[in-house]
Formats: sequence, C-alpha cells, structure tokens
Amino acid sequence: MSVNVSVADLNLSSPAGAKIVLRRIHNAAETICGDQPDIRLTARFALYQSCVKATVDRTVASLDSPLVTAQNGGQAAAMTVADRR
Repeated sequence: MSVNVSVADLNLSSPAGAKIVLRRIHNAAETICGDQPDIRLTARFALYQSCVKATVDRTVASLDSPLVTAQNGGQAAAMTVADRR
C-alpha cells in the first residue's frame, strides 16, 4: 500500500514546512499501518508503532531534507551545520 504525500506547497528548508511535512508523513504512515490497536494489546500495539516508525523513517530519508530528518530525530541537520563551519 502507498499513500501520496504532497510537499509541493511546502518549503522543506523552513522549520514550519519541515514540521508540516513530517505531520503529513506521519498521518500517511498511520493510514498505511492500519487502525491503531488498543494499547492493552501490547504485542499488536508494538507492531503498529514499529510499522509507523519504519514507514516515517523511510519516507523522511527519501526526501533527503536535513531539516525534516532533524525534526524526525535524525542527525543530518546537525552534521550539515557542522560541515559549514
């Protein structure tokens, strides 16, 4: 399954644009991974969370946007800033 996430209307070099695209990606990942199970169903809930995280991480990596990567908990933006010094 795949879901298209529009980024054409966003500036991925701005914090606001990066935040919006990350929210869109997360929402699409939730759609792909299905309905969130009850948290009391720990094994199913863990699988769901793993699916969402993996889907978000793969999609963010495909954007090749340091700011979006950083907002997703990655190191790309920090390394880019360090490289500019």
